[in-house]
Amino acid sequence: MALKSDMSKAYDRVEWTYLIAIMEKLGFGKRCIDLIMQCVSTVKYLVLVNGHPGTEFKPSRGLRHGDPLSPYLFLLCAEGLSSLVYHAEEIGARRGVSMSKRGTSINYQLFADDFIIFCKASMQQWRIMKQRLEKYEKASRQKLNMQKTSIFFNTNTKVEVKEELAQDIVSRICGDAEKQRDVLGAKASSGSSQVWISMGYGYLIEEGMRWRVGNGENIKIWGDKWLPTPTTHMVQSQVETLLSEAKIKGLIDEKGGWNSALIDEVMCAEEVVVIKHLPINRRGSEDRTLGVKASLERFV
Repeated sequence: MALKSDMSKAYDRVEWTYLIAIMEKLGFGKRCIDLIMQCVSTVKYLVLVNGHPGTEFKPSRGLRHGDPLSPYLFLLCAEGLSSLVYHAEEIGARRGVSMSKRGTSINYQLFADDFIIFCKASMQQWRIMKQRLEKYEKASRQKLNMQKTSIFFNTNTKVEVKEELAQDIVSRICGDAEKQRDVLGAKASSGSSQVWISMGYGYLIEEGMRWRVGNGENIKIWGDKWLPTPTTHMVQSQVETLLSEAKIKGLIDEKGGWNSALIDEVMCAEEVVVIKHLPINRRGSEDRTLGVKASLERFV
């Protein structure tokens, strides 16, 4: 599988003590470190309030935007994440993706604050990778941009494995089902980097996530992907009896099963058959997202 994300407010969150520790680990001399930190820590800021400058203040962390030195210092910070990922590979806890049978295995790619990590689709490897990411966040004070975090699976990955991984990862990304909707509906903005756009909208994606029906409270009947159909995964029947914003909960009866009479009334014949054969969790569990079908066939 592949995990794609970037760091939220990357420059603003850089911890100075972490930057110093990274430079020391990489062998920078004390004199050099002191000179660099003087450039980093002696900046001052003013905030304009209604066009008038406010009180001057000094930051306690972060790198200055527009400073020609800042991109290089951030790359040094990213070495921490690179080292953690490489260590996981060294102990055999990760396996990347090869573009040919005897080709070089690609385990991760970093570009400024964007990154993509490849690993085997298993809970064991995901837990190891999650520990590495959390360790990096704690040390550097960096934070994953949850709005731009996505996962991709090989088409050969078992459905139950996809569900288990997607549920665990999405719960970390979103925290609740409403935020899952924001992630699924997220689109690239005009300010998105070319790396992010190419990874998210290029060869990697063939289909997006879709929903698995639980209590039906978070899934829209029209517009959301929840049907096990081979193309759109969305309802194609015209909106007539119910509102366009109606949730699937309205199609479920008091006993927790499908309301056959209502479904017959609002859906076309083909979709009636599909929906009535769709299993529902009668314990009232929350709606969940299923995995992603990716066009790369050599994910492991």
